[in-house]
Amino acid sequence: MAVVKARTEDFEKVGNFLRLRVGLVFPAGKEPKNAPFMIRHPAPVGAKWSKIYFQQKGLDLVEAVEIEYPVSEPMTHASFGELLLKKTKRPVLFGRFGEEKPFTFKEKTSFEEGTSYIPLRINRPGEAEFITLYMRTEDDDGNPSCFALMVRWDDGSISVGIYPVDVEREEVPAFLFEAK
Repeated sequence: MAVVKARTEDFEKVGNFLRLRVGLVFPAGKEPKNAPFMIRHPAPVGAKWSKIYFQQKGLDLVEAVEIEYPVSEPMTHASFGELLLKKTKRPVLFGRFGEEKPFTFKEKTSFEEGTSYIPLRINRPGEAEFITLYMRTEDDDGNPSCFALMVRWDDGSISVGIYPVDVEREEVPAFLFEAK
């Protein structure tokens, strides 16, 4: 298994507004030593978790709609999965029904560090399901586009799908349009 730092080319493309990566999280020292087609993410000294990511498939999720990552037997013992969202140059807002306000990547200020990553938990099969994440972005002319991000971990695979959502209908949390 390769041990490498996260690189942009390791992330799947989502249109021109987002990149994402799917992986599995194990307690430190409990991860499989031999996991074919996986990339081990080097953990900081003293970390409680060890992360192993699937290799990217080189698809644009807006066009491919859904990607499936097979979870091999040694990997099924992960504590949970992780969906890592990576910032690009185009702004994007995220939100779910039931939340009060959107969230996005944290901008760097003079007082605190920004972040270009957002980790989201993917529960094991039989545990709580991933709640659909809605995303709003705009093109260069300010026209909004919305997408629903759905993740499912069934026996044997993790599936990630991006689906366009009609911005004129109430299929998107209203606060995604109220926020600027």
